[in-house]
Amino acid sequence: MDNTQPPTNEYNKYLNIFFNPELQQKCSECSGSNTNYIKKAINDNEFVLECKDKNCYWGRKISLNQYVNIDNQVAKLKKEKKSLLYKINNSVRLDNESEFKKIQKRYIDVSNDINTLEKKYTDNKKELMENIDMIYEFSSKLYKLFYDRKKIYEEINHSLVNSKLKGELIKIYKNEKDNITDKRIVDISKNIKLPSTEIKKWFEWFKLSVNYVKDNNTLKEYEQNLQDIKSEFQYNIQNFLNKSYEINTLKKGEIKISNIEMGDKNGDKDGDKDSDKDGDKEKDDDKKIKKRKKIKVNKIKTSGKKL
Repeated sequence: MDNTQPPTNEYNKYLNIFFNPELQQKCSECSGSNTNYIKKAINDNEFVLECKDKNCYWGRKISLNQYVNIDNQVAKLKKEKKSLLYKINNSVRLDNESEFKKIQKRYIDVSNDINTLEKKYTDNKKELMENIDMIYEFSSKLYKLFYDRKKIYEEINHSLVNSKLKGELIKIYKNEKDNITDKRIVDISKNIKLPSTEIKKWFEWFKLSVNYVKDNNTLKEYEQNLQDIKSEFQYNIQNFLNKSYEINTLKKGEIKISNIEMGDKNGDKDGDKDSDKDGDKEKDDDKKIKKRKKIKVNKIKTSGKKL
């Protein structure tokens, strides 16, 4: 089911040809004055390109990428699975072996598709849940840090320190925070006439405050990252690439394309005629091209062969 592949140069080439805004697009592979216009048609999730020149002929049928919403697709498949189970029981009751084998095969395919989609859902959700768990644990750590910081602050005797003295303590901590020993605190205590126990509390509060601000900023980054992961998760669930594009080469006459209305309102009624019979008409079309305002895309007419 997960048949995915990145776009190739060939795929991009045909997309560019089909969605080219020019009302008429000449085939670059034709030579000389007999340059032909490329025929185009679209049907559901596929489109066809064809150059009908008898010397240049080429045709391609391109099935586009198919995307599904995993939730919706799983619900749809489970409903089908339930219906198939009923049909299996009914075929057993009627002793219809051929019907039983046919339904059983489809039942197995549907069950496998459900398992594949549910695994994709689980894999996508795993990263999301891991980040949610990490943020929860980090938030708990930050709360403890906030509580410890608040507790130390409440234990400080603020009446002993004015704004000037607090500024001196902050300056000392910034300059020496990695090398402040008990002996150094005793020296500071003598110089600024503040008990060592109070100095220790202030330095501990400075340390916890710095860590709190740093971790709080980190938490904000985690939360922003989580929002991005949530958005990506939602996008992946709603736009799961269920089947990649296919490019099939067409044999001459395998498919018939009515003219996309480029120069003749009635289109090419003999869509499979050789281009040399249409040469004069297409020269007239070239003169009219500037007067056309829109393209009318006709449905694909199949020749009855399986595509």
